[in-house]
Amino acid sequence: MPDALSLSFVERILTFIFVFFTTLVAGNAVYTLIIRQLQLRAVKFSGYYFLAKLLLYGIYAFGFFYGFTVVLNFNVAEFAASFGLISLAIAFSAQQTIQNYIAGIIIMVDRPFRERDYVEHAGTVCKVIDIGLRRTRMRSLDGRIFIVPNSAFVTGTVINYTEGEYIRCVVPIPISHDSDVEKAMAVIMEACVENHEIVPRVSRKMSALETLLTIPKDMKKLEPKIFIKEINKDRVLLELWFWTDGIRRREVIISHVLKETKKRFEKNGIKFG
Repeated sequence: MPDALSLSFVERILTFIFVFFTTLVAGNAVYTLIIRQLQLRAVKFSGYYFLAKLLLYGIYAFGFFYGFTVVLNFNVAEFAASFGLISLAIAFSAQQTIQNYIAGIIIMVDRPFRERDYVEHAGTVCKVIDIGLRRTRMRSLDGRIFIVPNSAFVTGTVINYTEGEYIRCVVPIPISHDSDVEKAMAVIMEACVENHEIVPRVSRKMSALETLLTIPKDMKKLEPKIFIKEINKDRVLLELWFWTDGIRRREVIISHVLKETKKRFEKNGIKFG
């Protein structure tokens, strides 16, 4: 069998195409196999997913390097020296793409968020599905898939809800002037403290090691609070603050609190404003 150096031009091209697609198939197959095994074993440590991604790109790099240098007998150093200006022009025209790749490396090293984290970017809350070198795929709470270039995360602001322990929910509750404000505040507080998804009834799930090493926090600071936000000729506006441990059920929890508040208002003769 002739080696790569003795192949004809057509044979080189066909061999390169074969190596190119074999590299893509092999890299994706290995990556998919590793990810499936991690998911089956319920591995939560995101570093393993990062290493799987590095292995994927390593297979790509090896296959492409072999295809160019061995199969096509392409001298990268001579090409760079002979066509330096062309390389600069290509690099300048692909500046945005290069920025996205660099941003992807920064995200993978700095880890501002990980796969399966819930983040908010550009006003939309999403679950991170996949972090690639050039772009990141995310799914919003209403099921939409967002493909975001990585440079947008490096230059913009990202809110990571998963990394934070608790999030605060703010709920305005208007009542009429002729309602007892103190009684209304007490009724709203009852609806909150009986909810198992509101701090202090809910607590963040931690591993045994985290429980052992974590210093207990003063949860009184996170107890529900009610303020008189505004008084005008039409109503008294109360504002409820409470904390919960996740962004996914925020609307459901708020709805439940308002539903319970309405029931208790009706029993106690309190009217909404």
